Amino acid sequence: MDTPKKRLDQFLTRLERMEDIESLDLIGLADRTRELLSDLGQHDFSVFSLRQHDDPRPGLFLGTMTENWSAHYINEGYHQFDPVMTAVSTADEPYTWDEIPRRNLVPRARQLFVDVGSIGYVNGIVVPMLIRGVGPVAFTTFARQPEVTPAIKVLVEALARKVARRVARLQHQQIDELPPLTPREAEILRWVALGLSAAQVGLVTGISARTVEYHLSNVQKKLNSNNQTNSVVIALAAGMLTF
Repeated sequence: MDTPKKRLDQFLTRLERMEDIESLDLIGLADRTRELLSDLGQHDFSVFSLRQHDDPRPGLFLGTMTENWSAHYINEGYHQFDPVMTAVSTADEPYTWDEIPRRNLVPRARQLFVDVGSIGYVNGIVVPMLIRGVGPVAFTTFARQPEVTPAIKVLVEALARKVARRVARLQHQQIDELPPLTPREAEILRWVALGLSAAQVGLVTGISARTVEYHLSNVQKKLNSNNQTNSVVIALAAGMLTF
């Protein structure tokens, strides 16, 4: 019987196998990503850079939506009205389609939800991120059921960052590697990932809570993250944490 726990176990097992991500080409990467997302109740995805028309940086794109849908999306001009993508410019954390307020949407934006719903997609998760050498990037999933738990959001974000960085490398972007964490920073972040507060980490490591906060602040600066949870997700995606 297929259960949420079984799908989660499958995801974690497959995510471990994704350590060979650097050997995947774009087709293999798309297939593997779609397979992983299916374990989380997500079915298709797209990842692309958000660029102004005069941006000299090369673009980035990979996705599994059908050519018919992609053509329909462009032909209808939905890229100009898509409220899911519009929110990327102001968001600093992952969000779902159903978190977008619908009351004040323009008619074209409302029609977009109708059209995508007509092919079976009722919700999705959007992960905004910034990749050096590329700029703002959005990773969005397409799901056939409305339920999205906070845990699913965190797992999708970890996967999204892995995939986006690999797409950027494959498409010949110049990405600076994240600066390494010091042994102390990595140790503290591991404890945070396990759910400990700054005070608890201080007791475990023998330093003050204030010093723990200092190290966590340095980690956020290094990883260009906006909070401790985001730091953990980025570090996991970059292979900086071991347990």
